[in-house]
Amino acid sequence: MTATPSSTLPIWHRCYRIARLGIHLLSGMLEVRIFFGRASEEERRWRIQRWSTKMLKVLGVKLEVVGDAPLAPPKNSLWVANHISWLDVFVLNAMLPLQFVAKSEVANWPVIGWMCRHTGTLFIERDSKKDLLRVNALVEGALQQGGAVAFFPEGTTTDGSELKPFAASLFHSASVTRGDIYPVALQYIQPNGCRELAPAYIDEVTLMDTIWQIAGAKEITAQITLLPQMNAAHLNRRELASTAHKHIEAVIHSIPSAPTPSLAMQD
Repeated sequence: MTATPSSTLPIWHRCYRIARLGIHLLSGMLEVRIFFGRASEEERRWRIQRWSTKMLKVLGVKLEVVGDAPLAPPKNSLWVANHISWLDVFVLNAMLPLQFVAKSEVANWPVIGWMCRHTGTLFIERDSKKDLLRVNALVEGALQQGGAVAFFPEGTTTDGSELKPFAASLFHSASVTRGDIYPVALQYIQPNGCRELAPAYIDEVTLMDTIWQIAGAKEITAQITLLPQMNAAHLNRRELASTAHKHIEAVIHSIPSAPTPSLAMQD
């Protein structure tokens, strides 16, 4: 199964976008190689945000932020969002450069995996309790040093029309450091205001399928809704997860589904 964009561009236009994407990815690898070794943390964040913003433009994705995004990543902050696509990381980084926790498989992806490995992403084997303890310790250390870390507590992707239960484990890091939790609702929207499923990385869809679908969509808006922040000092991890889930779910349910079928069998 693969998602069909609300309106598709000619094949030549898709190929043009994908070619530009390839060039942009390679330029990102070069930038990391040349500059990141000697760059300050502030410069690295600036480069990540600028590169992510351009990546959205290359793919024809418009960024819309509902709420007031901070100008710089707040110290000791844990950002949690629903998860739809591999594109989510770059959408969030275009708004605010963050350090991400990602599933271990991403590390082996061509180009994107390399860039994630070299820009501070923390990789986790989600089915391993032992590895969860390791990553929790790394997140806790990053927060104690004033970092801003983001993760997707569903542990998997959806098409954006539902919100799966949140795993509460990584919320523990913020409880220990008495940090702030920033819930974020992420949606991909068609020009008519309905949900766009083209970026959805679900079921049998491959990475290349989603790139093809995104490149073929005439117009996609990546909408980030910033929700009330919580301080973790007096709440346990389950309370934090439950409250964040409630706020994000309310936004998701406010977005109408497309009136026409968005999924089509792929040959």
